[in-house]
Parts: sequence; C-alpha cells; structure tokens
Amino acid sequence: MQIKIFCVWLLLTVWSAEAESAKPVSIAKSDLVHPADGMPGELSCEKEINLGRGVKLAVKIEVTAKGNGTLTIGKLKVKVFDDHNDGAFYEDEMLKTDFADIDGDGFLDIRETSRLCREDSQSLTAPGVA
Repeated sequence: MQIKIFCVWLLLTVWSAEAESAKPVSIAKSDLVHPADGMPGELSCEKEINLGRGVKLAVKIEVTAKGNGTLTIGKLKVKVFDDHNDGAFYEDEMLKTDFADIDGDGFLDIRETSRLCREDSQSLTAPGVA
C-alpha cells in the first residue's frame, strides 16, 4: 500500500542584488532529454539561470539509467529524481524546481517541491499533517 508521507520543501537562497528583475524559471521533468553521448535510459538538462545584473548560474540535472538523479548548482548537489520504488520515492518521479523571489526579500530562491511517497504497512504522517 502506498502511503504519502509528507511534502518535501527545500528552500535554498541564491544571492543576487537584483533578483526581482530576473525572470522566474522552472525546471520540469519534460525538460529532461536523452544525452547524445549517454547510456540508454540516462536523462539530463542544463540551463543557465540569470540572477540579475548579468550574473548567471549554471544548473544541471543528471539522471542515471537506474532512475536516480541530482541537481547540481556549483558545489551543491541535491537529489531531485527517483523513479523506482525502493521503499521511498518522489510523486511524479521528480521534485519540481522553481527559481523565483519567493519571500520578496530581493533574493532569487530555489524551491524544490513534491510529495515523498513510501510503501509501508505503517501509517506515518509528517508533523502538522492530519
């Protein structure tokens, strides 16, 4: 039985003096393509995010043939893709990734959202979830 555990909210801040002038960007599963030099089943996506004042940030998502994937921003790596049920997996296989000024503080933020699903006989809920 599949039990939805909780919403994963990962909020990271990317600093930029004029983030509010930068255009919001999303990365979705539909942006992933099969790399020409990759193995069968591998997917990837590379985008350059404009943070404002001409400052750009390279963002890369790489998914292995086994269905595990990471988003890389500089030295930061975040697991954003999991398409096989090994006990816990993301709903719709991938975290939704948005770059926008979420809290109005003038900084461009990264928001990763999805539901984490778990196959378990126990009913578990996140704090604050009925």
